[in-house]
Amino acid sequence: GFTLAFAESIDRLRPNMAEIQPSFLLAVPRVFEKIYGNIMSQTEGNQARKKIFSWAMDVGREVSHYRSTQSAIPLGLLAKFQMAKLLDCLKWIVLRICLPADCKCKNE
Repeated sequence: GFTLAFAESIDRLRPNMAEIQPSFLLAVPRVFEKIYGNIMSQTEGNQARKKIFSWAMDVGREVSHYRSTQSAIPLGLLAKFQMAKLLDCLKWIVLRICLPADCKCKNE
């Protein structure tokens, strides 16, 4: 089974996500744009965070491409992906800045 939840509004998305702690998010593009915009505003003035976030996004896009074509993910890329997931769990990835601190790191 699963629980279906709706955000009260786009402006209340952050506290709603903290309350619900979703392991899967299905949303319209505007929601992801808002999350991405929030992340980018949090990286302003911090080049290290911006580089880490950009690197993680590039790795994620590449892994997504291999998965969508049902191709084997090269070992080197898989290692980078695992490192990005590890960094995420250690709260180094900028996404954790835009989400509430009480959000748990969930496995894939």
